[in-house]
Amino acid sequence: MTTLTQDLIQLLSVVPKDQGYFLAQSKPLFGDHIFGGQLLAQSIVSASFTCTLPLHSLHANFISAGLANHPVLFKVENLRDSHSFSTRQVTAIQYGKPIYMVMLSYMNNEMGMEYQIPEPDLIPQFPQLCSKKSNSINRKSNHLFHLNIYPHFYSLFSLYLNQLNTC
Repeated sequence: MTTLTQDLIQLLSVVPKDQGYFLAQSKPLFGDHIFGGQLLAQSIVSASFTCTLPLHSLHANFISAGLANHPVLFKVENLRDSHSFSTRQVTAIQYGKPIYMVMLSYMNNEMGMEYQIPEPDLIPQFPQLCSKKSNSINRKSNHLFHLNIYPHFYSLFSLYLNQLNTC
């Protein structure tokens, strides 16, 4: 294992303390303040000790800046447990004050209705966008966007303009 991987595993390791409390070390990655992704990852690891279902969604709020050279205490609250769903609220605390909160929703993988419709045939695929013929057609539609920088957005925008012109 590389030292970078070892550092990441060590950073994401949390130590269980009391019931629902976990202690994590912090590392100054970008200055004196804790990197938000670090708090998010450590909170997910902390909550994973209390739930066996796969993580489905989350909503995070950064309340105040945390100090990177000081440990963080994570308080995990079990808000709901059922057969298919679980909800946890994790609060990151430094010096007795919350610096971050996240609501984590866990859901059992189940079969259900599929609402996704297939992609329409009108939208050109990426290889078509890169061809010279497609470039010349799309450049006539709108010269504001350069294809090499915004290929997908450019093609969708061109289709939209073409549909407006035919109305």
